[in-house]
Amino acid sequence: MLTSEFNFNLPQELIAQKPMRPRDNSRLMVLDRTTGDIEHRHFYDLPEFLRPGDVLVFNESKVFKARLMGKTGDQDVEIFMLRGNEAMWSALARPAKKIEPGSEIKFDRGLKARVIKKRDQGIVEIQFNQSSDKLMDTIAKIGEVPT
Repeated sequence: MLTSEFNFNLPQELIAQKPMRPRDNSRLMVLDRTTGDIEHRHFYDLPEFLRPGDVLVFNESKVFKARLMGKTGDQDVEIFMLRGNEAMWSALARPAKKIEPGSEIKFDRGLKARVIKKRDQGIVEIQFNQSSDKLMDTIAKIGEVPT
């Protein structure tokens, strides 16, 4: 699987900024697995599609502001954080060819990251200068929702 497969255009106006009121008026996309047909309905229609034995999985996750804009030297850099623990993260970097191991990326609010390792397809391993809690707080302030 290539990371480029996850790169798609999502118009800003299609990203929900707040929950629909009433909540069950939210849109629901239904795929007929036998024909491949797609139907657009509302969430209140969901019981029509459920059968005995079906399982619903609820996801209460929030969107992570995983897109960081920074600079290495005078080069603008975009970092899309993929996964991490503490201050060490895997990220998709653009433009990847301008970023080398040892490079320092500077962001707003004093956040910095050092490129530890460069992998294939624009993925880098980076280490931030802030501990986990402070890092998450800073990212909440300067990060952007991926588009």
